[in-house]
Amino acid sequence: MSFVAELAVMCKGGEVFHQYDVVRIIALYEQFRGPTVWLGSEAPTVGDGSFPKIATANWWKLRDLFKRRVPALVTPTYLATALNMGESSARSNLVGPFKKIGIIDEDGKPTDLAYDWRDDSKYPEVCQNIIDTYYPQEVRDLFHTPDADLQGLTSWFMNHARCGEPAARMYAKFY
Repeated sequence: MSFVAELAVMCKGGEVFHQYDVVRIIALYEQFRGPTVWLGSEAPTVGDGSFPKIATANWWKLRDLFKRRVPALVTPTYLATALNMGESSARSNLVGPFKKIGIIDEDGKPTDLAYDWRDDSKYPEVCQNIIDTYYPQEVRDLFHTPDADLQGLTSWFMNHARCGEPAARMYAKFY
């Protein structure tokens, strides 16, 4: 299936999308490319909540561990042990988001970005890269300072990611 055909399937037949949806459509393409055919209500849409989210405590603990030593392979077992959590929780809450933002590759190997992420001098650049890659211009224009309105950002995610407040709050905190 070509990218155009996949994109048409993901868009559910030609609805009009906002400019920010292009980034989300590309993220969906990356996430769902392959032989899968999505039909009917099971088809992912641009409002499927495709923004990354990682709990703040997990982010900082893993960054600290990577500063000490970057693992050869980041597996659910590694994450579960490092964070004292269940393996299935580590798989669903960390492996996918870390792949999505490029800290690890599809095989779980740390990328060059992982090495930059742990480096204090490169950390701001890594975070800006994540923001520029995964968030629409609208969000970056409205919520561009560290003291931005968290409730306003949470509301934005609830409306645009079509998710509940707990998930929207996590998206907002990760942003």
